[in-house]
Amino acid sequence: MDCFQCPHCSLKLPKSSFFANAGRKDGRSVLCKTCFRQYESSPERRAKRTWNTIKFRSGRQKGYEHVRVEMTRDEFIGFAVPAYTEWMSEHPGLCPSIDRIDSEGPYSLANIRVIERGENSRLQKRHKNVFAPPGMAWCHACKKYLDQSLFWKSAGSFNGLQHRCKQCQTDAINRSRNS
Repeated sequence: MDCFQCPHCSLKLPKSSFFANAGRKDGRSVLCKTCFRQYESSPERRAKRTWNTIKFRSGRQKGYEHVRVEMTRDEFIGFAVPAYTEWMSEHPGLCPSIDRIDSEGPYSLANIRVIERGENSRLQKRHKNVFAPPGMAWCHACKKYLDQSLFWKSAGSFNGLQHRCKQCQTDAINRSRNS
């Protein structure tokens, strides 16, 4: 049986305890799966990945062409590591995300905060239910706002309603059964 030693935990483990990595001679990642997951979820690693995403998006990605970065990598890491550490200790099990407070403004220390990833997604301008008229919800199938009474409840969704109205949901279920 092939065994590999993880340099982080120093354990000798079977090959199956390491992720595949075609770029390495032995075909396995350096760290065992447990140590790799721990490293990837650390505030330090999360901050570095977030910085890379910010730099990639700004000025390149659709919707981010106008967004400037007004901080250095070191300034961002200096902000993000303690901010992620505190946020993650207060919100165990949730995924932190960097949000621009003023979505039209730049990435700057004065304009960023840590919030939950799902909340950050819902704050995007294109999320129809964030900006729904009072008492209305967006049906993703009909592509229009309808009265909330026309939706079934869904505890896991942003507004507590399913993404499709009752009629569209029923139609989708019937199509699924008939295919």
